[in-house]
Amino acid sequence: MSVGGCMFLVSSLCVGGSEKKTVSVANRLVRRGWRIHLGVLGGPEDLLSSVSREVPTLMLARHRRVDMQAIRRLRAYLIGQRVGLLWSVNQYPMLYARLAARGVPFAVRQVVGINTTDFHSSYERLQMLLYAPLLRRIDTVVFGCAAQQSAWVARYRLPTERVRVIRNGVDLDHFAAIVPARSRAQGDARLTLGMVAQFRPEKGHRVLLEAIVRLRNEGLGVRAMLIGDGPEL
Repeated sequence: MSVGGCMFLVSSLCVGGSEKKTVSVANRLVRRGWRIHLGVLGGPEDLLSSVSREVPTLMLARHRRVDMQAIRRLRAYLIGQRVGLLWSVNQYPMLYARLAARGVPFAVRQVVGINTTDFHSSYERLQMLLYAPLLRRIDTVVFGCAAQQSAWVARYRLPTERVRVIRNGVDLDHFAAIVPARSRAQGDARLTLGMVAQFRPEKGHRVLLEAIVRLRNEGLGVRAMLIGDGPEL
């Protein structure tokens, strides 16, 4: 049996931007005939019902930060399914991917997608002392925009030949199925700018709110609609 197929490895299936995007991409690729697998380190599992039945899903059920039993299960799965590409969603799954791939008797190409630009806690910055050397050895590091890529290349000395930009897309089919509802303008608001994201500093809610204030001060009838949850709610 030849080596092939791709596994997306995520920390959990919580309702988050990275997780929803991963599930959407996995579902679409498997419908196009790709051999796609999904690996999940632990809970929550809110998005599990959204995963296509055609996508084999490995629930690793880790019980500690570095769970050697989960790593062995992942390694056995890679070998048994002959997975040739392992795509980690963010840095933590990358650690599991690196450890699991060490014992695989064939080459497993490794990719990691980074969805964070800046860290706002000392603990997160400290973690990068471990993750940065691993990132420098990954086959390909994927960023969502050029500015994010430039910042990480300079900050963590990533090899420029191993970084790529794949911009986030919009699932047009999802929105085409929604019947546009007629909305009535409230007050002088002629335009609503919406944002759907977790309330965390890196999402930039403050930037949108400051822009709304400036626009309204200039006499423009705009308002903001923010949808989400999180520590800065």
